This record gives sequence, structure tokens and C-alpha cells, in this order.
Amino acid sequence: MKVYLSIDLDFWNSRDFPEEYFERLVESDLPIIVVGQHHRLVPHIRQFDFDALANLDYHSDLADRDSGSRGQFSRQVRLACGTWVNHVNGKNRRYIWSYPRQACIQGSGTCHCDHNPFNHPHPEKVCGWSQVEHRMLWYPRLKDVVAIGIAISRGWADQRLIRHFNKWRLKYPQLKKAA
Repeated sequence: MKVYLSIDLDFWNSRDFPEEYFERLVESDLPIIVVGQHHRLVPHIRQFDFDALANLDYHSDLADRDSGSRGQFSRQVRLACGTWVNHVNGKNRRYIWSYPRQACIQGSGTCHCDHNPFNHPHPEKVCGWSQVEHRMLWYPRLKDVVAIGIAISRGWADQRLIRHFNKWRLKYPQLKKAA
């Protein structure tokens, strides 16, 4: 299975920065992009052929409708940090949300409004993805990853975590500029 790995720093809120994990990502020589907000990854993701999108994130970033739609389901929700997964072609693909704690799937990390895509019998009708699933603290095998996108997520990630990440990435010229 070919996987695009998306990482939001808020996955590690209230934890130490996982420097060793990020070192392994850089050493893999895979294409890596760093962005300020998660939805800015969409153009990068669209450049790759993959079977699954794995998102390490406190939030699911998958919505069933646009919050401004007054309750009406819309297949095309506005692009934002909590809806960017809807803007990736999910037909015949799998979306895997890896979350850090149980509270995420109990509401604090979900982005849907009316219909939970993860419990719906036909997720393609709710969010456009053929298959959706969530797993706690799951990481894809690095040998399956085709590319990596990292979102700093100011406003969601702990400031301490962002400072540590920014200091760490100075060692890697390919990671110095965020889009």
C-alpha cells in the first residue's frame, strides 16, 4: 500500500517533541513539505500517487458539510484546516486518521457536523472517501510512505512544541521554509 503521510504538530500537544521520529522521516529521503496550516498541503498531496492518506492529527480534518451551509450537506465544503481532507480525491482510496487520545474520537477532535463519516455505512456519500477509519497512535510503515507533509498549525499546536520543531528543523535546509 502506498501512503501519503500527513502530520499535524498538534498530534503531540502536551508531549515532548518526538525528535527521533522526525529524524527518521528526514533520513528517509522522501519528499517533505512543511506548511503553516494543514490545508496548504493539498497541492502537494495531489502530486503523488497513493492508496491511502494517513493523517497523524489531533483533529480528523474531515467534514460532512460546510459549517456555513446552514445544515445542508455539500460534497464540496470550503477549504480550511478542518476540511482539507475533503479536498483530496478520496475515490477508491482510504483515509486513516491516527489520533493521540481517546477524547479525539469522542468529540474534541472530530470535524464533522451531522454525520460521522467514520461510522457511516457509505462514507463516500458523506465525505467523498471510499474508505475511512481511525486508529489511536498508529504510524504507517515508512517503507510504504511516498511523501510527507507537516503542518505547524499555529493556533492548534502548543507553542512550546512549535518552538522545538522550528529549532530542530534549522538543521535541515530542505525544511527551513514553510509555505
